[in-house]
Amino acid sequence: MSIQQRAYSQDQKLQRRDDILNAAATLFEQRRYEQITMDDIAKIAGVSKGTLYVYFRTKESIFLEQARQKIDLFFGHLLEDLQSHQSPIGVDGIVSALAIAYKNSEGMTKLLSVLHQVLEYKAGFDCALTFRQALLPMLRRAGEECERHLWFITKGNGQRLLLTIHSMSLGMQQLADPSPDMKRVEEQPGMELYRFDFGPSFLAMLDCLLIGMETRAREARTEST
Repeated sequence: MSIQQRAYSQDQKLQRRDDILNAAATLFEQRRYEQITMDDIAKIAGVSKGTLYVYFRTKESIFLEQARQKIDLFFGHLLEDLQSHQSPIGVDGIVSALAIAYKNSEGMTKLLSVLHQVLEYKAGFDCALTFRQALLPMLRRAGEECERHLWFITKGNGQRLLLTIHSMSLGMQQLADPSPDMKRVEEQPGMELYRFDFGPSFLAMLDCLLIGMETRAREARTEST
């Protein structure tokens, strides 16, 4: 791809930034994170490596921005669904809303699987703090909606529930997206047990978690009366 001319206007700069992010996203669909270099991103985006560093100082900062955008999209879908219901939708409704949000946020779980151990770790304190701070308003709003729809989630604990669900999704994503060698292992006769399809497996686990929490809360309420 040919190198683009220098961007002068604000619109051109924003477009250049989007081109870089889109290039990184394209590469991430094709390769594992550790196989992607800044040279690769610059080449796909059609910019010089020097220009790339004007917009993003590190590879981690590029993918942190990718993660932020995908999380924004996820919470946007989730909140739209939850806020459209006036009456509580219960466990089945929450599981369905989360399933739709995950489906409409394609690529998010794969990216988040490298978020904590790689992106935040290498990005440094300032970038990690800014990233986490940006998530708080969305977590609060979505947490409040979970509390409204699930009677057994006490005030203030909706955010913690969402973080728990997030941790579950990370573990399941790592199993569902093995390295090339491990994928070959799983394809061998007798290794079917180790194969995971993220969507169905994750939603089944989520359903069990919420039903278990509701059952425990109902038992505790019965014991107290």
